[in-house]
Amino acid sequence: MNVYRKEMRGGLRSLLFWSLGVILFIGASASKYAVMAEDPSAMTLLISQLPLGLKSMFGVGRLDFTTPIGFFGMLFPYLMLMAAIHASMLGAVVLSKEERDRTGEFLYVKPAARGQILTDKLLAALTLVLLFNLVNWAASAGMMRAFGGNAGGGVATLMAGMLLVQLLFLALGIASAAALKRPRAATGIATGVMLGTYLVSIAVDVNGKIDWLKIFSPFSYFDAKEIIGNGSGLSFPYVLLCAGLTAGLVGWAYYRFARRDLKV
Repeated sequence: MNVYRKEMRGGLRSLLFWSLGVILFIGASASKYAVMAEDPSAMTLLISQLPLGLKSMFGVGRLDFTTPIGFFGMLFPYLMLMAAIHASMLGAVVLSKEERDRTGEFLYVKPAARGQILTDKLLAALTLVLLFNLVNWAASAGMMRAFGGNAGGGVATLMAGMLLVQLLFLALGIASAAALKRPRAATGIATGVMLGTYLVSIAVDVNGKIDWLKIFSPFSYFDAKEIIGNGSGLSFPYVLLCAGLTAGLVGWAYYRFARRDLKV
């Protein structure tokens, strides 16, 4: 039995639904932008009436929402959230589903070491995450081109940052499933931690005086307001932090999965 192929077949259907959701979200947002672009003054007036905290959160003053790239910068945090949810759930489920469904004996009695099984599952999950990132990129680039915006540059940088965050939360989901004695709890814990970090990023944007909390939220590492508004690239320290945390979580998953008792 080829574990990689089996996991790919099992994950493609879920990927299809997630991809359709992203495409519909971007399509609906593009239609709203098309309406607002006809009367930029009305849009400017609406944004000016927002509370100060929300203005900071949406990037008012740093993003020009009347341009395609500025409007995309406002959408990006929601795309990042969807990608993170997909990655964290995928990581938890791909490793825990046999134990959760009480079908583990059909997999773990095969002549393959646990490390090899984990590697095959990790590679399949990585492939699905990469495909989901490409769907986000293609749909975003399509929206930019439809309105005459530049589909490269800032969009490519943001998608690279999104991929790093996806890999981090994928590793978190796999580490949770590998370490916990109750595999059913892995999905809840992984998504709970992910949503908690997302709320931290919102608090940082709204408050404006707690920037030191950014380090606790991967959603703040690659901020569209900085990358698009200021024309900056990916923050190298945050790239290293993402890579280090991902490697650490994957290493922990291999260590714990090889040593804990499996529920079959």
